[in-house]
Amino acid sequence: MEDADDVPKSFICPITDDVMNDPVVTADGFSYERSEIEKRLVRNNTFPLTNAILIHTNLTPNNALRTQIIEWRDKQNISISADRVVVDESE
Repeated sequence: MEDADDVPKSFICPITDDVMNDPVVTADGFSYERSEIEKRLVRNNTFPLTNAILIHTNLTPNNALRTQIIEWRDKQNISISADRVVVDESE
């Protein structure tokens, strides 16, 4: 994971405590990593941060947040591979 002091809090998934790759907004108004919230919603009938009962399980892509994360990673020379974060320190 990236250095936690440098990562904007809104980029962090509340379930994994890692920077999100595919953020989605749920009915509770919070953003989560898509794969993690999908797993959570299959097992639970409440949202992780609010413990509110599910109104619905629709997941809306948070494209604005995803764009901000991509731009931040580009500035930090951080790329994402299939299984890990890669920091380019060649510059």
